[in-house]
Amino acid sequence: DGKIEAHGLSPSVFKDSDLGDVDVLPDGRLVVVNEDSGQVAILGTNLEAQSLFSQSGSDAGELDDPRPLAVSINNTVFVGDVKSKQVSVFNDQGLFLHTIGRSGNSDDINGLTHISIDAEENVYVLEGIGRISIYNFSGELIARFSAKDLQQYFGETPEFSAMTTDL
Repeated sequence: DGKIEAHGLSPSVFKDSDLGDVDVLPDGRLVVVNEDSGQVAILGTNLEAQSLFSQSGSDAGELDDPRPLAVSINNTVFVGDVKSKQVSVFNDQGLFLHTIGRSGNSDDINGLTHISIDAEENVYVLEGIGRISIYNFSGELIARFSAKDLQQYFGETPEFSAMTTDL
């Protein structure tokens, strides 16, 4: 079914094993998001749960269908919510900071598939409609381009399947 299964984690971390994504904080701790519960866990290097935050829902700080995940060099956690069409931003202690996207206008995220963060904490969002949107840390859209915009460099329209940023 294409889902990541969690094995070897303490049963108290998540009630089910449907993981959306995993990333690593600069200090080596793992950040894991659970699709079904909408929870995010910070795990120590021996996989013990250090913190567990968020829950399933559509209110501020809740996650309805979390999948893509990215962390910054400043230990900020960015969780993409596919259903809510937004990125929720948390610190590494689980404090909800704000959301990016879902403003009800042209800044909206459509078909969220990947998130990447650069050294200035700009947020790069790969959207399934063949578009990359770049937001600053505060959530302001600073650039947007589509695969078609890159056609001149490739001779044909490229297909985006994944994305990363170099720090």
